[in-house]
Amino acid sequence: MPGAFGQARAFPLSPLLGYVPMLALQVVTTAFAEEPGWRDFALPRLQRARGPVLGTVVPGLLWGWHLPLFLSAWGDYPRASPLQPVVFVGGCVPLSLVMTCVFNLARQSVPVVMLLHASINTTYTLVWPVMFPAVSAAGLGYTVQLVAATLVTLVLLVATRGRRGLAAAQGGSRA
Repeated sequence: MPGAFGQARAFPLSPLLGYVPMLALQVVTTAFAEEPGWRDFALPRLQRARGPVLGTVVPGLLWGWHLPLFLSAWGDYPRASPLQPVVFVGGCVPLSLVMTCVFNLARQSVPVVMLLHASINTTYTLVWPVMFPAVSAAGLGYTVQLVAATLVTLVLLVATRGRRGLAAAQGGSRA
């Protein structure tokens, strides 16, 4: 993002001190509440019916259930751009694709994907605003998430030939 790295700061010790407690809280309050439904229940069924990519787009779009939060302080209401919810959901789809790849490569381990989900949330909450204050202040965090998750997804799509690690989840090779 323009100007983001010019305003970047060295990583201070304070977020590290809060990282593990916040991670534990995120596992219990967010990851445990969401991932058993998204990854353990819905994703294997959707992957069987629609394949690993299309089967993942559905939960990615359904993460739009967070949209009412944009009418609260969580979504920086009323200062936030009206485009932020759109960018958020747009970023959820490639992020969901990354999480599916991890889920499948971990042989559909829900605890692994719960830890990933909680780690993303914790980093986004504690580390990101401290290291990139200009991006956070400008409300561009979701845009960065969209760009970064899309780039990682493209690499994973090429590396897994679109299978998102599904063969590993089914006991085959790790393609």
